[in-house]
Amino acid sequence: MTAAFLTVVLGPVLLGAFFVGTTLATVDQRRSAERLGLAVGAVRTSVTALCQQLRAAADAVALSGADPVGRAGAANQVVGRGLAAAVLVTDVTGRVVHTTPGAPDRPWLDCARTTPADGPVRALSAEVELRDRAGGMLGRVAVAQLVDPGFVARLAAVTGVEITLLTGDAGIAQTTEATGVRDEVLAAAAPAGDDRVTGTGDGRYVRRAGPAPGQPLPLLLSVPSDQSPGLHAALVATVLLAGLLAVLAAARLARVTTRPLAELAYAVDRVARGT
Repeated sequence: MTAAFLTVVLGPVLLGAFFVGTTLATVDQRRSAERLGLAVGAVRTSVTALCQQLRAAADAVALSGADPVGRAGAANQVVGRGLAAAVLVTDVTGRVVHTTPGAPDRPWLDCARTTPADGPVRALSAEVELRDRAGGMLGRVAVAQLVDPGFVARLAAVTGVEITLLTGDAGIAQTTEATGVRDEVLAAAAPAGDDRVTGTGDGRYVRRAGPAPGQPLPLLLSVPSDQSPGLHAALVATVLLAGLLAVLAAARLARVTTRPLAELAYAVDRVARGT
């Protein structure tokens, strides 16, 4: 009887706790996947807009005329107005004709690239052809924007998630992740080209974003779990408390149920002994 009572009471409690925990985990994963999906879209929009700005700046320099002095003045204006961090003009042989002061180290990552960079990304660039009035090829104009910790931090602020910029060998170049979770985020990331959402051991969800057409940067995006850290502990405590109360109730029920039988057995024994 005691075992039956415990089964009836504890069975639903255990099943309920299991289903509650499973349902909350599933809902949390779906919500995190939705947040990461929106963040990926925001990253692509931001980087695409930046690349369009760089192309427009490169076109402005290329259309400034065949005069090298005029092109240099246009390039300096582009940098001075904050439209880009650097402008590089090369001739048909690839020789540098003009570069603005303070340009980041090359190579720069072209906006049209769809494969991972060979090394750390220092700058994002857009290139256009430089031609004379007759259409003859004179060279190329490249306009670049720095990809530094400030750039990554601005992307993270726009998207509302933590962002890690990867190197060519899948190491960390720049990140907004806390120091204690960087390795876990990197280890949990799916292989390049895989957009699956994966989880870390400390309750974060991770997704890759790029390189892709219009968004050549190799990025990792992550969000923390929305679940309360003490949720599972609360479920375990609830089950243990319910089990303790069930055991106490079963013990009392057993005493109340068997006491009349014990008294009857005692009375029958006395009658049998003639006392």
